[in-house]
Amino acid sequence: MRATILRMRTTSDARRGIIAMILALLTFGAMIFAQPVRAVAPFDVVATINVTFSSEIVVNGRFAYVASNTQVSVIDTTSNTVVDTVSISGVSGPQGAASSGDFVYFADPSSAKIIILDTRSRTVSYFSTIGCSSPTALLVYSATRLVVDCRSGGSPGVQIINVTGPTILATLATGSGPRGMSTSGDYVYVPNSGSNTMSIINTAASPPVVVVTVSVGSQPEWTAPLDGKVYVANFAGNTVSILNGSTGASITPAVAVGNNPQGIYPCVENIYTANRWTGNTSVISPVTISVTKTIALQSVGAITHVMGVNGTYAYFLNFDRSNVSVVDCSSQDLVATVAIAPNPAKIAFSTSNAYVTGSNVISVIALPTSTTVVEDVSQRPPDWMRQVGRNSSGAPCDPLWKPSWAEWPNGGNGGFVCVQVLTWSHAAQEYVVQ
Repeated sequence: MRATILRMRTTSDARRGIIAMILALLTFGAMIFAQPVRAVAPFDVVATINVTFSSEIVVNGRFAYVASNTQVSVIDTTSNTVVDTVSISGVSGPQGAASSGDFVYFADPSSAKIIILDTRSRTVSYFSTIGCSSPTALLVYSATRLVVDCRSGGSPGVQIINVTGPTILATLATGSGPRGMSTSGDYVYVPNSGSNTMSIINTAASPPVVVVTVSVGSQPEWTAPLDGKVYVANFAGNTVSILNGSTGASITPAVAVGNNPQGIYPCVENIYTANRWTGNTSVISPVTISVTKTIALQSVGAITHVMGVNGTYAYFLNFDRSNVSVVDCSSQDLVATVAIAPNPAKIAFSTSNAYVTGSNVISVIALPTSTTVVEDVSQRPPDWMRQVGRNSSGAPCDPLWKPSWAEWPNGGNGGFVCVQVLTWSHAAQEYVVQ
């Protein structure tokens, strides 16, 4: 697709006003282009996006961020295209992701670092989790507080980080092998898979403290709080422990579910488990504190290893079947099985779509409330490029502008510029920064 260049020699308010006028004309002109589109049905795959090896994904505002060993790919969720890549170094495969405000975070266990990406400037910095080995999972419990699991080392547990700075607020001993953490109110719940325990952290204390560590089932790996209780999925025990969310006291004997529950989430006032080897999900009622329904997802033996919840629907990733099972939590029925790219591993949600990582591909699934339409890209208006002159090669560019060189400055003799490419977004009905 061709790109037309707009050249501006100053950075004055007049220049910005001219650009605004030009963009208004471009938007009006783009709206008269024929853009055949089709509405999509719920759970349609609306796009597949090629990326470098995808280990983690997180959505922040309009963009999804996909981390690999060497870069973070930035996906515009209105166009479902990669619009930027941000280089990262000294890591070997981020294993945890979180988002808060203008920042996204990835944990890298090999380097014991947290990768911090500023979404405004798309620049990265690194923070070493000193005294915390193999950070693998991240949890945000307030705008400025991040919990990091310390999966190995002499004193396994979790680390609480104030992301403003950043600084370490506390390193807390819980138990070995902390895994799928969750939060509710002032509490963070940490299942310790190597100790068969769960720890409750009071985040309102200054600094945060471990309130209690209690015994649960065998190899607890996930937690889900709901209505003052916390549900703990015991992977090797094929059970769910149900505890008081503030004291850790056991409310009832552990409830038997399918084999190897590897995910657990609340959805429409019930608890759902992803049972890894039995190809189903167990529905636990908080009223009767029992399994009230078992919903078949795949044949027995399927690797159903991750789940996510959005609104009134639960999504189950079937790793070896290359599909996603969708359950309507209101009716407690399987409503869709969506074929996607091989080896689905992680899932994240925008306002319109679900994004599932696979083997170097992101599969984009329309949510049931989605207003997504699929555009005939051959009819899309041309890209536009804005260029602003800068004084030297070392002169910085504003956020979302990139340094470059062009022939037009200095009377056609060439010079340094800042560049920004604008692409027409049918979903947003305006030009957006690429």
